[in-house]
Amino acid sequence: MKKNPFDYQESLEKLSNDQLIEAFNRQVGVQGWVNARASYGRALRNEFLKRDFDSTLIISAYTFSFAKKVIMQNKRLIFMDTQKI
Repeated sequence: MKKNPFDYQESLEKLSNDQLIEAFNRQVGVQGWVNARASYGRALRNEFLKRDFDSTLIISAYTFSFAKKVIMQNKRLIFMDTQKI
């Protein structure tokens, strides 16, 4: 069987939490939207849901937001612009 060229799940599963967050942050601000990006976004969302940290800042029941870049703090995603220094 031929592999789906838009199947990103396997490669995302191999990423560390920090690498997964970096992959998400690279999508913030990207204007184009094509089938490949939709598939990648769906795979990112699925992988975030599998991880053992709180990603509800960017994920709800029906949405996945690429509005702002995030970081992890205390096993929870926060927007980069609200981090405490």
